[in-house]
Amino acid sequence: MNIKRIVFTAATMCILGLTAGTSYSQQIPNLQLISLQGEQFQMQEFTSDTPVMINFWSLTCAPCKREMRHLDAFEKKYDDFKIVSINIDTPKSLARVKSYVRSNDYSFQVFLDPEQQIFQKLGGRLMPYSIFVDQGGDIISRHVGYAPGDEKKYDKTIQSLTN
Repeated sequence: MNIKRIVFTAATMCILGLTAGTSYSQQIPNLQLISLQGEQFQMQEFTSDTPVMINFWSLTCAPCKREMRHLDAFEKKYDDFKIVSINIDTPKSLARVKSYVRSNDYSFQVFLDPEQQIFQKLGGRLMPYSIFVDQGGDIISRHVGYAPGDEKKYDKTIQSLTN
């Protein structure tokens, strides 16, 4: 096989989304989640019957912490919408993560991704990173970062998913 054919084949595979290890699906994968209490869940338990916002954060991310109070308000405001909060701090920070979550009394459940495997599988690069998923498990939108006012955009997205 000559070099032109190899390059053409590789380019074609990339265009078609056939590269190894890359998923171009708009469906959220059914990944395993571990809660702060060590309980195991499947992502599908949250995405099969209600729209969800999956939010990645860490203790060192100030915008993440500012955003979390709005996420808590959404969790309380909408009965038919869930927040799946995933912390990506290292295992060494686990006690601090538990303390932070407990002291803020968040109404949503917090999960752990200390190796950042879920974060990376879902396309995360920067935090906070949020993914909105509809009731059928389809990814509707993604949002990177947080600035004051973003919560208004989130609320509109949530309203569109719950109506």
